[in-house]
Amino acid sequence: MGLGLAIPFSYGGLAVFERLGQVPLWLPLLTLAMIVLGWNFNAAKLRILVSAVDTKLSHRSALGTVMAWEFAFSATPAGSGGIVSYIYLLNRYGVKTAHAAAIFTMEMGIDLLFFITASIIVVIKLATNVAYDIHLGFVLVVVLLTGGMGVMWILARQYQKLLRVFGYLLKLFKVSTPRRKRAARWMLRLRHGLMLLLGLPRRHLYAAYLFCVAHWLLRFSVLYVLLLGLGENVPWPYLFITQVLILTLGHFTFLPGGSGGVELGFGVMLGPFLDSATLATALVLWRFATFYWYLIAGAPVFVAVAGPVIFQTLAQATTKKSL
Repeated sequence: MGLGLAIPFSYGGLAVFERLGQVPLWLPLLTLAMIVLGWNFNAAKLRILVSAVDTKLSHRSALGTVMAWEFAFSATPAGSGGIVSYIYLLNRYGVKTAHAAAIFTMEMGIDLLFFITASIIVVIKLATNVAYDIHLGFVLVVVLLTGGMGVMWILARQYQKLLRVFGYLLKLFKVSTPRRKRAARWMLRLRHGLMLLLGLPRRHLYAAYLFCVAHWLLRFSVLYVLLLGLGENVPWPYLFITQVLILTLGHFTFLPGGSGGVELGFGVMLGPFLDSATLATALVLWRFATFYWYLIAGAPVFVAVAGPVIFQTLAQATTKKSL
């Protein structure tokens, strides 16, 4: 976090403090409201997906799950704690572990579908605008996203072969027969969960996708709104694909939230269009809304939802170790 905060001030120096003092209060509050609204859209999508496995979540429970999961994802290196927390949080509401993993997989598939569609449209739009060059990185993002969706489709089609390969690998690593059987049953339950999700009524699947679109459009419009409030007008398509690129590359720093990599990428991609003070100010406000706010707002929710069990587990482990 210190690294992430130091880089913006290296761009704008002490002028950043002066520029931040000139920012009207409604601007950061508006961006935080956009993030909160996006969480609510995500919660609505989660409720639809969870209904496929005969579990009902109140909107409050779904919203708490979303906020706690976002915190866990943002607080761990490259989001590594995200999937574990997601499965654990849903498991608390009676969703089987394999079905929770299926819901997570479905969420990723829906998100990938949105990003592929949006990225292709945006790249085509930018290609017709001579003022904004198409960087190789933009095309690479589209290729990687499309490749990811292709891999998911192949794995779904070749499920039986995948199961056999998985069993062979477990046997190769000398995993006991009972554990291999449990793993195989878990994989079958995962597939069953995916079938239940895909068997949802079309209107429910469409609604889940629309909630996904609304969430991501809000999230990726935060920077556009901030720059407008700072008196700059950089086209939304360029800002969208820029954010997708730098957030993707930021994970390769293996630091929470891509700290360091995201800030450096931000400067490279938007430096040509903004003066140093505006660049640094926009970066501080954008990262606060889309990263630090996730930690600040999500931490108490995570502690309330998952904390008691985690602390109990840690206490038991410490007691056993001392004995």
